[in-house]
Amino acid sequence: MARSVPYVSAAKLVSMARGNRVAIIDVSFAARMPELVLATSGKDTLVFHCALSQVKIPASSRL
Repeated sequence: MARSVPYVSAAKLVSMARGNRVAIIDVSFAARMPELVLATSGKDTLVFHCALSQVKIPASSRL
């Protein structure tokens, strides 16, 4: 089931990433989205990060 989390603290992200089922994606690579989809296919959680995330994530999610 998909769920939305608007913000994850650095400490929480570190603890989540230890499970190896989390992919942290810098959306500045949105042009490589098909490649990223394949690379993250086995992950349970995807975390999108970017300094301009309020602008880029909505646009990237429509690719």
